[in-house]
Amino acid sequence: MTEQQVYTLVEQRKGYELREYAPVAIAAVAVSGNLQSAPYQGFNSLFRYISSNNIAMTSPVIQRENAADRWTIEFVMPAGAKAEDLPVGTAQGVEVRQQPAQLCAVVALRGGLSNPRVLRKDAELRAAIERDGIKITGELQVARFNSPFMPVPLRYSEIRYPVAQ
Repeated sequence: MTEQQVYTLVEQRKGYELREYAPVAIAAVAVSGNLQSAPYQGFNSLFRYISSNNIAMTSPVIQRENAADRWTIEFVMPAGAKAEDLPVGTAQGVEVRQQPAQLCAVVALRGGLSNPRVLRKDAELRAAIERDGIKITGELQVARFNSPFMPVPLRYSEIRYPVAQ
C-alpha cells in the first residue's frame, strides 16, 4: 500500500473534518491548465524527480490553485524526509521545500473530479467553514489519492483549505 500523508483528526464537523497535517517535505512544480489537465502536466516532472533519486511514491498528489489556470502540483515526500536532505530538483523544474504543520478543513469525494463537481464541493466546503466562523488561510487544495488507471467510480479525492480557528 502507498504511504499516505500523516494527519490527526482534530474534529468532525457538519459537512467536513478538521485535520492537523504533520510537517512534510514537498516536491512541487508550477503548471498552467485547468483542473483536469494541470495534474498530468506536473506529474511527469515530479515522477522523474522521485524516480531518478530513488524516492518512494506516496499519496496524495496535491494540486494547489495559485490563480486562474495556474496550479502547483505537489508530491508529498515519505514521512520523516526533510527538504534540506533531499536532492535539488532544478533540472526537472522541481522545487523542494519543507511545509510546516497545517490545520485544514477537508471534504472527501468519490468518483471523478469534473470542474462542476469540484466547484460545487468547494462552494459547500467554503460555506460550512464560514458558517462555523473559521478563517481560510490558504488556497484551494485538491488531493488525489489514486492512479489514473483506477476506474473513475472507485477514485478517492479530497478538497482542502488551510484554516485557522
